[in-house]
Amino acid sequence: MADPAELNQLNIRTLVAYFAGRRQAILTVAECRQSLWIGLAFVASAGLARDYDSEFFPYEPWYLVLPVAASLVVSGLLFGLIRLTMFRLKDHPGIGRMYRSFLTCFWMTAPIAWLYAIPFERLLANYQATVVNLWILAIVSLWRVFLITRVICVLYRTAYIGVFFIVMLLVDILAILAALFSPKPIFNLMGGISHTPADVLILNATHSIIFFGFITLLVWLIGTVITAIRMRPQWFARGREDQTVRVSRSVPLLAGLLILLGLGLSAWTQPQQYRSLQVDRLLRSAQVERALVFMSQYDRSDFPPHFDSRPRHWTGQQTPRIETILENLVDSSHALWVKRYYLTKYESMWPWGDLPDYLVVLADYCEQVPDGSQRAAQWRHRVGSQIPPHIIADERAHRAALKLLELAD
Repeated sequence: MADPAELNQLNIRTLVAYFAGRRQAILTVAECRQSLWIGLAFVASAGLARDYDSEFFPYEPWYLVLPVAASLVVSGLLFGLIRLTMFRLKDHPGIGRMYRSFLTCFWMTAPIAWLYAIPFERLLANYQATVVNLWILAIVSLWRVFLITRVICVLYRTAYIGVFFIVMLLVDILAILAALFSPKPIFNLMGGISHTPADVLILNATHSIIFFGFITLLVWLIGTVITAIRMRPQWFARGREDQTVRVSRSVPLLAGLLILLGLGLSAWTQPQQYRSLQVDRLLRSAQVERALVFMSQYDRSDFPPHFDSRPRHWTGQQTPRIETILENLVDSSHALWVKRYYLTKYESMWPWGDLPDYLVVLADYCEQVPDGSQRAAQWRHRVGSQIPPHIIADERAHRAALKLLELAD
């Protein structure tokens, strides 16, 4: 055990060493009573970092407390699994004090999640942002897994490999459950629904988690059983006074600054999230025309860069139908960006482009924008030069198709 003189202060340097898995830093965090509340502040700030650019907090305030609730559940499950496998641990200060030290260390990993705050959706195209976000998710997840495994090794004075099996058993189960029940692009091959490259990437990542999760589950389970049989854990300290650890002002100041930074980022993005939420609520209640009017009052830049309104076939939210929205855009004075947005959404789901209302809206749009001829040429490339019979039978759609062919030439 480290000398008390080396473990008497929690400062920024200690936090850096903690994130690197240094033993003395872990002991300092675990034995400092104030660390629990600092860790709670870090968790709250990490929640802001994760959701400031995706949720509207005044309408959905539970996103502010969800990280704390989720961390309590996961830490409780992990602590319970550790207690179950380390049943030979006899000499310890009590379950309550042990869990307090464990929860403190668990919460102090939260600042790593600030990597999620980087707004890649605003810096990169949709597909590239999805790739980077998946990599960030992998980095943060692995970092926290390795770190909490190291923390348990220090607290219980046991070998890393055995603890890693225990941690991965729980992580694997939680990852499988999250992948199975989280929203993801759904297959609809019979219906002919197309998926964007970003949707396909998310779908492939989700299926990979499920596939490899089930394959490795037995490995983690066997390793956990062997570890439980062979492990001889010892609690890291007995009767050590919490007052021996002093907290530098820089640490609570850092926690406060992170919360203020999260609130500042939220103030920047929340107006956009509000408009996105309003559109979603109007469409969900079948008020399509009101939703289109509301959108037309603003520019595209007034909505989030990753704005994705209903219908969302990839999550099963298929109402209102895209055909209904296109019907409301026919012969309307709605903003050009709104027409372009739903034309693109329709094309991403139904690549054939032979819906009558779609053709009417597309022809109207192409006549009003400088790159209309290019858009018409793209349509002709998809459907060919022969107009389908059901389009010829619809007078408005037939005129629109002829107009598109004329513009494409």
